[in-house]
Amino acid sequence: MEKVKQAVWPFLGGCAVGAIALSTVFGFVSNGTANERSATAAEDAAVAALVPYCVAAAEADSAGRETILAESSFRQRDALGDAGWVSYPDGANRDLQRAINQGCLDAIKAL
Repeated sequence: MEKVKQAVWPFLGGCAVGAIALSTVFGFVSNGTANERSATAAEDAAVAALVPYCVAAAEADSAGRETILAESSFRQRDALGDAGWVSYPDGANRDLQRAINQGCLDAIKAL
């Protein structure tokens, strides 16, 4: 019986340390995933809110719209941003600006 006790305590201690280590690792992973999801949701909301204004400006400027659509596909998104039809939120990073431009460009192409 004494040998069983001597074997059980290290086993239980290892289980406890392993559980703590796993919960720490998975806690960091799930926190990172939650942060990424909230950032994506915020970006999607900004795109959805700003694209209608860009589309309205594009509809009012048919010559500018044709000029942008005549650009190469690699240049269209930047040309749209240069046209001044898009307003970006304060502090918008380049990725958010590209997402807004792409959303507007997709909507304009669908007109």
